[in-house]
Amino acid sequence: MPILEHLRTNELDPDTEAWFIGVLEVIERLDAAAYVELMAPDVEIVMDAGGTTLRGRDAVRAGLAAAWSGLESLVHDEVNIYGSGDRFVHESVTHVVTEDGQRIDTRTCVWIDRDDDGRILAARVY
Repeated sequence: MPILEHLRTNELDPDTEAWFIGVLEVIERLDAAAYVELMAPDVEIVMDAGGTTLRGRDAVRAGLAAAWSGLESLVHDEVNIYGSGDRFVHESVTHVVTEDGQRIDTRTCVWIDRDDDGRILAARVY
């Protein structure tokens, strides 16, 4: 379950905030198949400043399944969410535990665009 006690937000409407918390919960289950169901068919995910880009649901599903395969758990400690229902950015500290018990805490910032149907159209993860 995402940690929200430190969260700061601005104009994000309650429906978008609830939708986004649901997205975080899917990610935290490490369920790549369920996650891509929340995305537009032509989704584009940029995974880092180096430009690793995944285009389309199949590529995202395969890429995330591979990236998450060695993880035991992943939890978002949300810090900031700013923007509107169709374009927003969230910043969190991501707590990861690998299958071999290693604990990794990383500060992440993700810019998210949604399409007219409310699906993830693009995300840029830094």
